[in-house]
Amino acid sequence: SSSPAPGISGQALNFDGVNDYVTLTNIASNSQTISAWINPHSYAVGGDPDYVDAILFKGIDSSNGFFGTAHTSGGITAIARSSASGKVFATISNPAPLNQWTHVVGVVDGPNNQLIVYRNGVPSTPTTISGFNSNSNAWAVGYQPGAGAYSYYFNGLIDEVRIYNRALSQA
Repeated sequence: SSSPAPGISGQALNFDGVNDYVTLTNIASNSQTISAWINPHSYAVGGDPDYVDAILFKGIDSSNGFFGTAHTSGGITAIARSSASGKVFATISNPAPLNQWTHVVGVVDGPNNQLIVYRNGVPSTPTTISGFNSNSNAWAVGYQPGAGAYSYYFNGLIDEVRIYNRALSQA
């Protein structure tokens, strides 16, 4: 479990990068928006270079309806999987600075077949994802469930987590 720490607004959760995470109730929709403020203390070393520090994830990597956001030393990424498109990524190559607050938003828009990630309000180039349908798995904050041999735990602070059952726009 994580411990409280001063956050962007009130208290944040402090994740140790080893085994801390929080589980949230399932919210299912073919369009979803997830957002959080992150304050990473380090970048994970090794493992899968596409996503090593999990911010917020739903489902496991190999399941359709898998969706989440992560940060690495290479940038901020939203990841989703559908039966039609397989696993797709939307990435901003500018990483979140260590020990500073960064706002991260991931949007999967099923009807418009798009996956987008935002870093402090700046969007990535949309990535095409066809046939996205959410699964019935719970959400995990600070961890990617079912990551196999790699450890995808977040090391740092996460605050103001929001999950919406619709695709929000930049406006």
